[in-house]
Amino acid sequence: MTGVAVSKDIRSGKPALSVTWTTPQSDVPISQYQVEYRRSGTNWRAASPVSPGATTPTLLESLDGGTVYEVRIRAVSAIGNGAWSEVESETTYKSELCSEFKLVETAKELMRLLLARHQSYCGKEIVS
Repeated sequence: MTGVAVSKDIRSGKPALSVTWTTPQSDVPISQYQVEYRRSGTNWRAASPVSPGATTPTLLESLDGGTVYEVRIRAVSAIGNGAWSEVESETTYKSELCSEFKLVETAKELMRLLLARHQSYCGKEIVS
């Protein structure tokens, strides 16, 4: 596997990693991708298998904040497992940043709702 990229993610409001990869060329149809991750220096843990038609990125959630994680991926087909990709690593955002991000996203959503309510009552669009 090539083209594996791991990046920090906090859309869920918790430390997470977003994993993407380039679909390998294969004469045999790929049945799934296996994604494994670990805190640096510990045993590998399997994420849920990913079907070949699934949209990447794959999100690894419920991770510890401010921690280095390693990720690897391989393709699986009818003839067996492919080789593991090179290991990619990334440090998750600290938990405090995730909480602050969630608060900002909640405030943005509240503003959108208030503006929509204003428009429905007043019939005028607010221009920023």
